[in-house]
Amino acid sequence: MTDHEVKELLKVIHLAYPLLFKITQERYELWRDRLQDIAFKIAHARVMEHVNNEEYPPSIAKIRGTAAKKQTEDICETTMRPIELYSPGTKCIPADMVDYILKN
Repeated sequence: MTDHEVKELLKVIHLAYPLLFKITQERYELWRDRLQDIAFKIAHARVMEHVNNEEYPPSIAKIRGTAAKKQTEDICETTMRPIELYSPGTKCIPADMVDYILKN
């Protein structure tokens, strides 16, 4: 996530929770450092979901936890296939491996 995107994310949170979430330089730096490896699109979607359902601002952990899970799910959907039906407890493996397993 870029610096500009972090600022946009904080702005959304502040607009949704004006009395509970103030943007300071220290808060910006902390959020920037902690969210730099999360895609903005995913973090923004998570913030919007949170705003729609929660009365208090989200924490970094809330955004990171769900964002990291969402990135994993997106990777699984685009490059892998779920195999829980074939192997309980296993979330996904490369699609070509599923094809190989099913053929043999």
